[in-house]
Amino acid sequence: MGLCVLCVGVYAEVERQKNRTLEGLFLAPAVVLILLGLVMFTVSVVGMVGSLRDNKTLLHMFLCVLCVLLLLQAITLAMALIFEKKTVALFQSTIREGIKHYYDDLDFKNILDYVQQKFSCCGGDEYKDWGVNQYHFCNGTGPLACGVPYTCCVRRKVSAPIPVVQAFCITS
Repeated sequence: MGLCVLCVGVYAEVERQKNRTLEGLFLAPAVVLILLGLVMFTVSVVGMVGSLRDNKTLLHMFLCVLCVLLLLQAITLAMALIFEKKTVALFQSTIREGIKHYYDDLDFKNILDYVQQKFSCCGGDEYKDWGVNQYHFCNGTGPLACGVPYTCCVRRKVSAPIPVVQAFCITS
């Protein structure tokens, strides 16, 4: 499984490099997939070989790596909770940077579209976050000026003889 995640990450990174627009690590899901796949694959191979060969050294290393990973996760969670304001600020600045380049980076666009649809939200904090995108400036003259992407629209089914889905978009 780790090897599959690693391969998908490498493929996604190769494709992303062809159309490179964003430089941030948090805006590159392919990099996260590569790191995750590499760790998963390495740890799994060490555990598998140690188990197959009854090698206590490899099994001990496998246990230690798993404990270190668990400890790192716990420390990361604690740091995120302790520095909640900085974590939220980092998250918001990353989202705003992604919104700024929304139409330039297909990976981030798909992720943001999915999140906005799944959680019925719009932007990082509110719909006004879309004002940083060049196509959604309120001073712009294009058809998207002072608007939001379609994924910000709230969809609900209207009870009728034939089910109809209505979409309501938030505009300023």
